[in-house]
Amino acid sequence: QRPSPVAHDWALRLGAKPEEANVFSQLSGEQIWDYLGALVARSDLLRFQTWILGDVVRLIAPSYLPVNHKDIHKGVYKKKAWRFDAIQVPRGDELLSGSKTEHIPLDHYLSHFKCSDESPQTVFIATSDRQAVMKEITTLGQKNGRGQYKIGCNTFRFRFYLPVTHPPTDTSCAARYSRAVTDISRFLIFSNVRSLVGDVDSGWGRLVRTFRSKLISGAKYDGDKSPVSLPGTEVASGTMPPAKVPGL
Repeated sequence: QRPSPVAHDWALRLGAKPEEANVFSQLSGEQIWDYLGALVARSDLLRFQTWILGDVVRLIAPSYLPVNHKDIHKGVYKKKAWRFDAIQVPRGDELLSGSKTEHIPLDHYLSHFKCSDESPQTVFIATSDRQAVMKEITTLGQKNGRGQYKIGCNTFRFRFYLPVTHPPTDTSCAARYSRAVTDISRFLIFSNVRSLVGDVDSGWGRLVRTFRSKLISGAKYDGDKSPVSLPGTEVASGTMPPAKVPGL
């Protein structure tokens, strides 16, 4: 199709390089949203108020995650991924089909991690059932004196989902704000970690997927081939197909 001058101009406004704007002006269908999402993720458009990020820092700090708190104050966009990994272990989350997820054992998630020289490998786990996941961990590997688990060819140090201080039934302003800060914290962690294993096709996971997308360097318009990639992201499911490049 003919390049769109309007799309070219909008891409430049979002910080695209001239050659990237040329690619964007030729896209159609879902590829437009894929590329647009990657541009927005790379830009400085999405920013949280400083006092909100301060509350995020205070929430993440007790989790002992290897995060530079200055990076959190920079917001979503980063030039280098945070040097730890994350997995989302749903226990009853709804997928796009509307059906409930089957129970996927923890070792299925961990199998996505290749053997690494990094020891220990820090893995952040977001789950609604911490006790059940901890029980699975103890059956998979032996714990050493430093709280690390040798599972397969890797040694893992697990960190768990941030605390929720207000139950879902609490509809007060303070409770709603607390839950919002928790969700923002999880979003920032999942958007910035080195690798993510989980569900990126349902609910807020689609937003995480958008902010993990990257423009392929030097990519040119090539019909059905997407110029956007989704690095370091795996879908862990026994029934779902492999993750595709994000499309809204």
